[in-house]
Amino acid sequence: MATPSALSPLCIIEDDAGYRKQVRDILSTEGLATEFFSDPEAALEWLRGRSGIIIIADLIMPGMPGVQFLQEARQTDPLGQVIVTARNVSVELLVRALRVGVGDVLLKPFGPNELILTVRRCLRRRESIEKDRVLRSHLDLLERTRSLTALLEPDQLYRRAAEVASQIVACDFTAVTAGNAEGMEIAGASGLDPDMQKTMAAAAAASPPPSLAPPEKRAVTLAGRRFKCVSVLLYGAAHRFHALWVGRASGEFTSEDLLRIVFLRDQIAFAAENAERFKDVQALSFVDDLTGLHNDRYLNTVIDREIPRSQANGLEFGLLFIDIDRFKSVVDAHGHLAARKVLIELGRVLKAALRESDVMVHYGGDEFTALLTGTGRDNSIRVAERLRERVASHEFLARERLSLRTSVSIGVACFPSDGTTKQTLLDYADKAMFKAKSRGRNMVYLASELTAE
Repeated sequence: MATPSALSPLCIIEDDAGYRKQVRDILSTEGLATEFFSDPEAALEWLRGRSGIIIIADLIMPGMPGVQFLQEARQTDPLGQVIVTARNVSVELLVRALRVGVGDVLLKPFGPNELILTVRRCLRRRESIEKDRVLRSHLDLLERTRSLTALLEPDQLYRRAAEVASQIVACDFTAVTAGNAEGMEIAGASGLDPDMQKTMAAAAAASPPPSLAPPEKRAVTLAGRRFKCVSVLLYGAAHRFHALWVGRASGEFTSEDLLRIVFLRDQIAFAAENAERFKDVQALSFVDDLTGLHNDRYLNTVIDREIPRSQANGLEFGLLFIDIDRFKSVVDAHGHLAARKVLIELGRVLKAALRESDVMVHYGGDEFTALLTGTGRDNSIRVAERLRERVASHEFLARERLSLRTSVSIGVACFPSDGTTKQTLLDYADKAMFKAKSRGRNMVYLASELTAE
């Protein structure tokens, strides 16, 4: 629906040329624009697509009963204000007109002051209605977007943002893109199937980065259909940013649509900043103070994430439990400070032997854990042996001229062959590691060998 404007012309339906001239002359002194019609059908056609128009209509008009015109005008423009002019009409007809929603009645003949005061009253009423409508619209927007500020996981936030955008702006699709000119992905979408999401991501990558304001109008072709789009920057910098896209196949975006998109952008940006702060705080809570590696809290989180991901994609992963052999002898011979330095150095050696996609964790004390993403049993064994050999060949605390040698015992459990739950995998990897120690240390032992014994 169009937004009423203080400069919207008045719609006047009058078949009497003398009254048309009189009304035009009077209203022109107030600086008010007017559109005159003698045909009610033409007036209704003009009203379509407009909102908050002040209508001055004679109850007796050619071609259509006055009350019927008023009913259709009210349906076409619910926010409009109606002034009825009448001469020698029955009380019954006036009552019917009032029931339709007529705001004022002017009995002919009327003077200039009477007309001006009535129109001014309608203008004030329209302004009040518009303020109330804007307030209710803002309250509705605030209520719909309130849920966004409570989301602290970026993935959830952007998925929900796309859903909310589709609810507050009439459109065919919405999408939140993430990335830069080198590559984009869809962080959240509504109204797009997977193939259209890929095309949308490519189109976003090929487009100039959007600005904060005003929203930029673009065109995108998806599945053979051309969409008019509005895009706006949500959060981020040149190396990686998030943008909101709203698209429709037909119709232009109105100024009210753009205001709603900007309002939503501000709410999403605020929520995104909170989510990023939360992620930073959360990242600190996942870091081991001694080694700088991830801690056991993070291990639980990443296993909870990796199990459903691997199940959905038919993948495997390996879990290694790593324990330093005879670590107490290092403490007894060189003291706790040197032992702590050995743990820090060991963490670096182990992490350096893994891929970026793998996760190395200081589980606690002299125990470390590695999660090997997308890795089956055979490759997990190879990685475990590589870790064992790296540690066995490394000279620890060489800078302190101690050149300590140590070794590790490693237990290996694999998803899904050794277990499909977090606790099962942790238990089997731990038991396999203790079995390696009992078998002589400095070796790798498989969880599958536990059940074979």
